[in-house]
Amino acid sequence: MHTKILVIGQSGSGKSTSLRNFNKGEVKDTFLINVLGKPLPFKGAKKQFPTVRDVENKEDVRQVITRSKDEIIKILKWCNSIEAIKNIVIDDYVYITSLDMLSRSDEKGFDKFTDFAKNMIEPLMLELREDITLIVMTHPDFDIIDGKRFIKPKTLSKFVDEKVVFEGMFTFVFESMVKDDGNGIKYMFLTNSPNECHIAKTPMGYFEELYIDNDLSNIVEYIRKEN
Repeated sequence: MHTKILVIGQSGSGKSTSLRNFNKGEVKDTFLINVLGKPLPFKGAKKQFPTVRDVENKEDVRQVITRSKDEIIKILKWCNSIEAIKNIVIDDYVYITSLDMLSRSDEKGFDKFTDFAKNMIEPLMLELREDITLIVMTHPDFDIIDGKRFIKPKTLSKFVDEKVVFEGMFTFVFESMVKDDGNGIKYMFLTNSPNECHIAKTPMGYFEELYIDNDLSNIVEYIRKEN
């Protein structure tokens, strides 16, 4: 069974920046499915994650821009067939649903809501190679209960919210955040929930520190060694 990682955080909290050390040097083992199509926010991103416009050989492609659930599943299957690919990232996952909702806003009936739920769930149900790590990045939503703010993944699907614990589909859940430790601003991942208001979680024995640097390349390498 492949490893699934969820990274949840607000815009500007360091989610996409956490990809900065993947595909550096000769090893190009990480593929990016860019749902929204935004350029990655770090220097050298085009070389690290080339698209079909940047390379001639299909197997050298490391980034595709699409929000189609069916296309994403096809890409996941293709990545699964390429032995060199060890990590797959789906960035801005919630936009699979939100952009579809906008394009189908005039459509009548309830079938579209079933489709919205499928958009969120079906790509995550695909069985991939055991040596692949699937990383999903998404934005948070919040519930206010008794004056407390509880974080949860933004799904935009009532069915997913009521019938599926979205974060429960992942072994590792990191919350991205910006912290000032007195020596300046740092972009960090919360590894475990300090209280009931958070959903961060990692298996026992993996991360002793509550906050770690948001370098996903190092994090994935560490998880792979410990598995």
